[in-house]
Amino acid sequence: MPIDYRMHSTDDRWWVYDLSVEGISLVANYRAQLNQIIRTSSYEALVWKFKLLQAESSVSTASERTAP
Repeated sequence: MPIDYRMHSTDDRWWVYDLSVEGISLVANYRAQLNQIIRTSSYEALVWKFKLLQAESSVSTASERTAP
């Protein structure tokens, strides 16, 4: 399966900023999903979803640290 990387060089280092698997760009896919949320709800709804995901991630990370 071909994977294409889009990269740029900064300070003598190469950074991957997108990848495509079978012609499907990860960045384009995320952008389409975010635009869909903004179109159907609002920018504020998008920010709220990100904050909710961040809070859930923080809780799961904390519980992983305390698990025996």
